[in-house]
Amino acid sequence: MKQSYKVQVFATDISPERLARFFTTDSGADTYRIHKGIRNILIFSEQDVIKYPPLR
Repeated sequence: MKQSYKVQVFATDISPERLARFFTTDSGADTYRIHKGIRNILIFSEQDVIKYPPLR
């Protein structure tokens, strides 16, 4: 059976294991970049989880 699902993931912090597995360090900066294969299937947006919690 072919089925499609809509999935939403809200993430705020990331563990060191996930950081090492799914991100690379940006050269010359103290930042990270998510792997392209993952980035292509995600939508990124800024969230203020204090003012507007995603799961009420």
